[in-house]
Amino acid sequence: MNKIILDVGEQTFEQKTVAATFIASFGAANTGIRTKAQLMHPLRKFSDDDAQREAGRFLGNALVALLQEQPRQVTDKLLKDQAESVLFAE
Repeated sequence: MNKIILDVGEQTFEQKTVAATFIASFGAANTGIRTKAQLMHPLRKFSDDDAQREAGRFLGNALVALLQEQPRQVTDKLLKDQAESVLFAE
């Protein structure tokens, strides 16, 4: 269990995105407490598993919100490219 002593203060969307991306990429166990605290603010007690789950949740929600603002052709192309990528992997 991580117990935060330092006060990272309120975080911007950009700061939380950077923290979440780092945690999702390298794992909460391999991430410094300040980075985890930036994502988890205002919580002051949380586990590495909590931070890992929050990183995935935050990034998923952020991507959905951003993609919803895109024209339908953009998301259709992403789905088509992903389907082709999966077929190529077989």
